[in-house]
Amino acid sequence: MTPPESTQPPPRRRPWRTIALIVVVLLGIWGGFAVADTEQAPASQACTSLYAPGTREYATCAAAMDNGIVADISVSQHPRTPQQTAINTVDGFTTGAGTGSETLLYCVTADGTATLTDPGGRNTCTRTITCTRQAGTGGYRCVDHHGDVVDPPAALCQPSTTRNCTAATPFSTTDQIPSAPPTTAPDPALISPSPTSTSQSTPAATATSSPTPAPTTAAPAPADDPLSQAIDRAHRQGLRIWLEADLTTTWLDTSRRGTSDQFKAAVDHLAQHAAKPGVAGIKIAYDLGIRGFSSAEEIQRFISETSAALRTALRTTVPEGRRQLAVDVVVPELGCGTNTACQKGLQAKYPLLTLERVEKYVLTGGVDVVNVSSGLFATDYQTYKIPLERALTNQWLRLRMRGWDTRVLLGAREIGLAHRGDAPTTVTKAVTKTAEAAVAARVDQPVTTGGVRSVVLWTHRQVWDGATWRLTDPGLASNPVWTSLMRRKNLGRIVITFNPHEPEKSIAEDLAVIGQVAAEVYLHAQ
Repeated sequence: MTPPESTQPPPRRRPWRTIALIVVVLLGIWGGFAVADTEQAPASQACTSLYAPGTREYATCAAAMDNGIVADISVSQHPRTPQQTAINTVDGFTTGAGTGSETLLYCVTADGTATLTDPGGRNTCTRTITCTRQAGTGGYRCVDHHGDVVDPPAALCQPSTTRNCTAATPFSTTDQIPSAPPTTAPDPALISPSPTSTSQSTPAATATSSPTPAPTTAAPAPADDPLSQAIDRAHRQGLRIWLEADLTTTWLDTSRRGTSDQFKAAVDHLAQHAAKPGVAGIKIAYDLGIRGFSSAEEIQRFISETSAALRTALRTTVPEGRRQLAVDVVVPELGCGTNTACQKGLQAKYPLLTLERVEKYVLTGGVDVVNVSSGLFATDYQTYKIPLERALTNQWLRLRMRGWDTRVLLGAREIGLAHRGDAPTTVTKAVTKTAEAAVAARVDQPVTTGGVRSVVLWTHRQVWDGATWRLTDPGLASNPVWTSLMRRKNLGRIVITFNPHEPEKSIAEDLAVIGQVAAEVYLHAQ
């Protein structure tokens, strides 16, 4: 299999590249990565290659280097298994009802069945949920092996003489990780398998009024449509679920026409499905601002009004922890590093996508999760003689230094691992090596360098631009990229987009295969 242009393996790493993996927070938040030997280097060597001396980024980088906050985190060492992670969090396990801070461990099987177990049975778990009795309420707080708060298992909540959940504080699936999906083939302007960028926004008439959806109580969503089937199946498999939508066109149309019916209908549709068990949140836009908008003010209004409309619609039917909103963004200048000509050139070419403006769009409370797309501007970087590998390193380090991961749940959106066509992959040592290098650059680096909580991979299967694009081979067959991704399963950071209307075989079979790799799925919901 020959990956697309954007997935070609990076050149051999220079020694300073490994040193330049700056860790600003405790490494423990990445539970799953093994920590390799820690080295130090002069700030002048690593930081000057990334930031201009005298800038805030350079000062932050230098301080981190001088204080020895530097590490190389490698997935080549075997990560902890979910069972090992669980063992570290359930000390004091008891089997009796007890009082106070009783802790219960549940083993979850592939079909979603949860069974109370004991310490000796932990190694048979495929997934674990640890529930601790809250002394103040008598209820239980449950977390999975990633440390994310989840709904308590049904086995715990069934009425009995020893335990029940009726007195518990509200439980929620605070699945704090990002992803992305479409329902029909996406607009080529919004998702492009090509590493090249798209053109700037199209001028449009000034909006005459803003859509103002009234509070709504969403009616139950149909149980037999493909999206509902996929939500139910993914939930039973233990996958975290996001609804993927792009409300940009709908919002622009209603805003510029001075009506709200179409936008309100789209919001109601998403709210209906978001009320289903297991849905953590909704994505509202692909690569925000890359086209369609005529001004930064218009983008800002889209974020604030869409956020307000969805949060209002979700308030009556969805628990608070599951009302998260996500958005995909692109910031072309991030890949420039210290090349000021590149920075100024891309700021001029994409005026709505400057770092300063994008930060105002998405770091001011309108959304909870921000997925940053990469690899879309390779041609632009080539103009300034910046290799794509270097641009990716620049992007993730700069985001980390600017503290995005402390303001929102930060994710990566990656389109460069899917391949087109229906021919099976011819597996050779060269293809396997290329695939591993591509996965390392596209999955490992955002986590180790950028500190992202998840990497959203486009796409399980989708017809786009006259061809079928996949991560697996036709018929759900494995290939070297998929094999490399499977080795990272226990990291819990991989997310895959899936369109229930375009399964390879069936919704159930496709999601079962997705579960071999992913901890989370973005379901196309439009």
